[in-house]
Amino acid sequence: MNDMKKIYSTITRLMALAVILSSCDSFLEENPKTFLNPDSYYQNEKQVLAAVNGIYTFVDDIMDSDIEPGSQSFIFLEFMHGYGERMRGQGTQDLVQANSLLIADNNSYVQRFWETAYKAIENCNSVIEGIEGMEEGSIAENKKNQYLGETYFLRGYFYFNLVRLYGPVPLKLTPTKDVANTAIELSSVEDVYNQIDEDMAKAGELMENPDWTNVSGRVTKGTVKSMHAKVLLTMAGYPLQKGAEYYTRAYTMAKQVYNSKAFELFDTYEELRTVENSGEIIWSVQREADQAGNPLHSALLAYPAPAKSVSASAAYGGAITVTQLFFNTYPQGDKRIQEREFYYTE
Repeated sequence: MNDMKKIYSTITRLMALAVILSSCDSFLEENPKTFLNPDSYYQNEKQVLAAVNGIYTFVDDIMDSDIEPGSQSFIFLEFMHGYGERMRGQGTQDLVQANSLLIADNNSYVQRFWETAYKAIENCNSVIEGIEGMEEGSIAENKKNQYLGETYFLRGYFYFNLVRLYGPVPLKLTPTKDVANTAIELSSVEDVYNQIDEDMAKAGELMENPDWTNVSGRVTKGTVKSMHAKVLLTMAGYPLQKGAEYYTRAYTMAKQVYNSKAFELFDTYEELRTVENSGEIIWSVQREADQAGNPLHSALLAYPAPAKSVSASAAYGGAITVTQLFFNTYPQGDKRIQEREFYYTE
């Protein structure tokens, strides 16, 4: 009898402990109301707009710089093709490597372009999944197509930059939900280009109805078709050399842009510096000087070497200039080499 009482007592305590543990679990379980996650996001147009705008923030990373003068990221690329130089030193050791075409694996610019592109692509993948999974009626169809088209374009754009800089790269088309989904094999150059072609085509379909251009600086129908033509032209030539079919596709796409009559060449180079998001400018980096300061806005004026340098920051010799060899390739009478049209000597 005593043994039975002990057994019942033990069972009772275990049951009580289970109830307590269950209560603790319920008490500790959180159901956050303000934390943003994919399940609680993409409920309306404002959320979609904010998500897509977040991708645009990566586009101007090429204007980032270190603290040294003349160290903007884009200058790394200008040194590599041999047509740009600084009258003084290259600013950083990493830029010296670019100028000599002896680039180390740990070069900060090489890492920076890679990191920026894949952060943007990860965002694109997440936004695409979020928008395509929205409940019907939560956003107007035309707005849904516009924002989705912009995102497909931006993913293709960043992959276009990656494949031209690095060759074979990991091709990731879904958002990361598990760390096991981060170690991805390299895809062939052709596979990457085919995906870019597909993304541009998808963006073109989604953005068939919007205007060819607008002054907001967002991706437009004209942006998509112009960049797609450039992608096709690249695929036609080196390194894929797909030839006539792709040259024809590029021509057909570019002709649509031309026939739209939405764009026109500027009459003067002054317009290139003063007109925003119209005329000759199909798509450009949007950078508000008051919000995203950059020394290039005031300290860089193009001048041909070895003429006297012209720069608001003359002590540092300006950020970058073309080589005299490149400057001499312009034919006589070319408006670009007339004083203060495109280049400055005083």
